[in-house]
Amino acid sequence: MGFPSNRESFLYAAAGWSAARVLAPTGKAVDVAVREGAGDTGHTMAKALQLLGANSLHLGPETLVVVDEAGMVGTDDLRQLLSATTQAGAKTVLVGDAHQLALGPASLVLFDVSTLYFETDAGDGFREPGFSKERRLEPQITLGLLTDAAGFPLTVEAFEGNKAETATMLPVINAFKAAHQLSDVTVVADAGMISEANQVGMQAAGMSFILGARIPYLPDVVREWRDKHPDEAIPDGLVLTQPWPSTSAEKGLFAVEGVEVVGASLPG
Repeated sequence: MGFPSNRESFLYAAAGWSAARVLAPTGKAVDVAVREGAGDTGHTMAKALQLLGANSLHLGPETLVVVDEAGMVGTDDLRQLLSATTQAGAKTVLVGDAHQLALGPASLVLFDVSTLYFETDAGDGFREPGFSKERRLEPQITLGLLTDAAGFPLTVEAFEGNKAETATMLPVINAFKAAHQLSDVTVVADAGMISEANQVGMQAAGMSFILGARIPYLPDVVREWRDKHPDEAIPDGLVLTQPWPSTSAEKGLFAVEGVEVVGASLPG
């Protein structure tokens, strides 16, 4: 999946593919993209998903799918399309202007890291042995991923394999914040990612954060909800909040004011 910065860049990307299909939110956008040579055929996103559902839209490894005005396409529609193109082995290119992105002055983003290892014994300065959750000894690279609240990828950046995971967060978020002129960002991350240095850096940049951390016992508000609704399914979007005291280790590092338990997978 690629992210060209403008229309001209994906005109060249279409070369060399036996089939280039253009998808866009509106018929007008499809007509303009096809007329400018972005692909040989086109559909609105709604029509394309309908055809895919009926197995009437052929996709394969030789197919290039260009999604124009991608920032205007709903997250669920993009997920359905990317699932279909990935399964078919087709290449997907998302195109859109920065002003189309659903990012306002205040945005909620999720950050996490992963690693990719290489089957070689020697590092090269970028691919280097480092901390591996799989306990591998081969050279690797570290990937920092930023998504929106729905889990849709916003940006990804690669770092040296021996770089500490906590050192990847601020560069990724600050670069994204600057690129999209965001003034107020709330970062959701595992507690291990919010080191003291990261906390200071985020506060200096005017950002806030939400930690994902384990709690030692079932919160009272969860127990009370279960007692009052013993046979009810947990509703989507349920949020239960109660004060939560800091431990001795947390005092001086984090200001733990409360804990929020969000459905829909509360402990029994």
